[in-house]
Amino acid sequence: MSMSTVFALQEGLRTQRIDLGNGLIMRWSTRADADNWEPIGPPPPPGEIPGSNEVVRASGRRLLRGNSTVMSEYDYALVENTRAGPGENPIVSCACLHAMPGYYDSVQLQFGKPKVIATHPNFRIKGLVRRLFEDMIHPASDERDDLVQFILGEQKTVLPDLALIPKADPNNTSEPFTLRTVTLDDMPYLVRMSTPDKLHRPTTEIGLVFDEAYWRFTAHDVYQTKQSMFDASRQTCIVVDAQTGKDVGVTVTSFMGHWQIDLFVLDGAVATYHQALFPVLRQLGSMAKDRYDYPGMPEDESMIDSLILALGSHHLPASCWRP
Repeated sequence: MSMSTVFALQEGLRTQRIDLGNGLIMRWSTRADADNWEPIGPPPPPGEIPGSNEVVRASGRRLLRGNSTVMSEYDYALVENTRAGPGENPIVSCACLHAMPGYYDSVQLQFGKPKVIATHPNFRIKGLVRRLFEDMIHPASDERDDLVQFILGEQKTVLPDLALIPKADPNNTSEPFTLRTVTLDDMPYLVRMSTPDKLHRPTTEIGLVFDEAYWRFTAHDVYQTKQSMFDASRQTCIVVDAQTGKDVGVTVTSFMGHWQIDLFVLDGAVATYHQALFPVLRQLGSMAKDRYDYPGMPEDESMIDSLILALGSHHLPASCWRP
């Protein structure tokens, strides 16, 4: 099945504005709204653990600046408090709409995926998210002919303590499988390793497409506009058989307040998960600590202290669909 990305991102400013009363205005985003995601006050000094929302803030700013392949800076539905005081964030509720390329059997199509949905604690239980969906998100999705909308459902398994991962054999000087950084030359390999049959869902009639445009942005382009160490938290690596030097798999990890493995796929013809699992997990853990922990940080303060396995994160259960 050969497919390419189907995108319908908003290319210009949306003019829709709805007065909700009490100083609240519902509208679509502009690039200027990215400033409202900036943390109040100076950044934490080197070596100090930042708040858990730093990665979320960085991700939100990226989306609102249009640095994404799944939405433009005009695809965020917002509720603005026009009565916000000095130093207060005027954005009190939000939901963005991603455009996800997918398939149904052999047919190419596009899904609408609402994402990064939030409301300020002082404005909850007021029906703001419901209004964002009913008056903004759903009509915009229908207008661009999304076949379905879905909110991703994930089955997650938590490894509560990384110490549960067995240590490497002290008699071996190297791991049997190593990880290397992705280059642009790896794009065809990434596409080949993320087809439905490689992701262990060859009989799934409906799913998402991971094509060259997706991998190029995720594994390369996103880093060209990276704003901080907390931005572009997803990391893609190639698994290499140390003995043969052959590429045998792909891993994708991310950090959103917790460390998570989003993808771990091997070429079953040349390597098994039983062989590669622990060597790969050990190296992924070490890489994550190098990225997010400061030198000399006590082990009990590490930001990388547990692991979430996001199993089936690209499965679309029927209960999540909106025709």
